[in-house]
Amino acid sequence: MVQERVKPFLIHLAASALVAAGLTALLAAYWYPLPYFYADGGWQGLRLVLAVDCVLGPLITLVIYNSKKSSRQLFADYAVVITLQVVAFSLGTWTVFHHHTAMVIFADSAFYTVDMETARHLPPPAAELIAHAERFPIYAVVEMPEEVEAVQALRREALSRQRPLYVVAADRLRPLDFTTVHQLARGALTPAEVAHRLPADSVHHFLADHDGLPSNYWFIPLRSRYENLLLAFHRGQPHLTGWLPDLPAQPATEVAQAQ
Repeated sequence: MVQERVKPFLIHLAASALVAAGLTALLAAYWYPLPYFYADGGWQGLRLVLAVDCVLGPLITLVIYNSKKSSRQLFADYAVVITLQVVAFSLGTWTVFHHHTAMVIFADSAFYTVDMETARHLPPPAAELIAHAERFPIYAVVEMPEEVEAVQALRREALSRQRPLYVVAADRLRPLDFTTVHQLARGALTPAEVAHRLPADSVHHFLADHDGLPSNYWFIPLRSRYENLLLAFHRGQPHLTGWLPDLPAQPATEVAQAQ
């Protein structure tokens, strides 16, 4: 009896796995490209979808299959299971898409991820940036004023309203390009600060993979929903070069002992 159920179970599982593989490729390529797939909710959302698509659906097939049922009865059973699975899968996929990483915004001293639902409600020019985007996420910066008092005023407003700086100063949002990339220097960590935050081997591996010295890069903190990272940019270049896990800074005593 159990052996009779294994074949339809495996067929259902294989079909579900193919659909799941397609969704994973779509997420990683368009909605949550690395490093945001893990750092900003792609994997977390995908796990819920996979639980329904690759686990629950085939298991129900394993339970309900009975060779004594007529073909019509089996067809009706499978139609119900597949319909429920498609509905659940569609809702899950829609939810994951609705919250995919739409923007990565540099504001004052760090990058912040913004999902599509939040980005759609940002004032202009965020809407225009999203409307004309060829792929996601869009990299943008909040262009800070040069006057120290004006910068402090924006910070105080963000603090008093308990809103991110990219919301308080949404009118200052600009695409990250060669005309705005100098703003990143505001949040770049020095080589000493990077060495203080990260194990030496992780920095060495990054430099070995990308060539160059720590001073050739801007390492800038990224604050996202599930993981904090350090994004790496070649100095003066508006394109992401790579990333490193942003580990908690070591206490000064531990650093001294390590030296």
